[in-house]
Amino acid sequence: MAELISVTINPAAWDSALAKLGRDVGTAAMRAINSTATSAKAAIVPVVAQDMNSTESATDRKVRIREATPSTLSAMLYASRGRVPLIAFRATGPNPSRGRGNGVTVTMPALGGSSGLVTRTAVNFPHAFLARVPFKGGRHLGVFERRLGANRRGPKPNRSQLPIWQRYGPAVSAFFEARLPIAVARATAVLPGNFAQEVQALIAQSA
Repeated sequence: MAELISVTINPAAWDSALAKLGRDVGTAAMRAINSTATSAKAAIVPVVAQDMNSTESATDRKVRIREATPSTLSAMLYASRGRVPLIAFRATGPNPSRGRGNGVTVTMPALGGSSGLVTRTAVNFPHAFLARVPFKGGRHLGVFERRLGANRRGPKPNRSQLPIWQRYGPAVSAFFEARLPIAVARATAVLPGNFAQEVQALIAQSA
């Protein structure tokens, strides 16, 4: 989904200031656009996280900014289509399960068709378990299942753990697009002020 954000700034109010800046006008615009994109992200992430019954940190990692440069003077706010690990959806279950218990239960969100309403349903994964696995120098807590038909322990003599795979929930992108007007409204509201602030900052630096 593409959105065009149109913001009107009265150029007469900036004629003398812009004349002092000269080529630095582009720098002011680039900085203002990037700070505006950051504000728009800050506005939409908590709402999407609440819709998804997910954590803000998990949602924040999936909402990204392609920053403006001096040559483009445009920024893009978008959501990855990669799915969110199931652990982010308030997963509950024995930890560690050691093969016992009733699996893992999560509250799964879904968009309510054309109405745009979000519904939540408790879903149980009877064969899943919570575990911490090595990840990027640390240990990552996730919801996992073993390979279909596999026992917990491998064959002798080493009896290593058999393969496991992580379970994932829905992607952020659909929920992000449903709430995009929130980001558009924030960007429209703050861009003129951000631009004014950047122009004044550059004038102060050159004084």
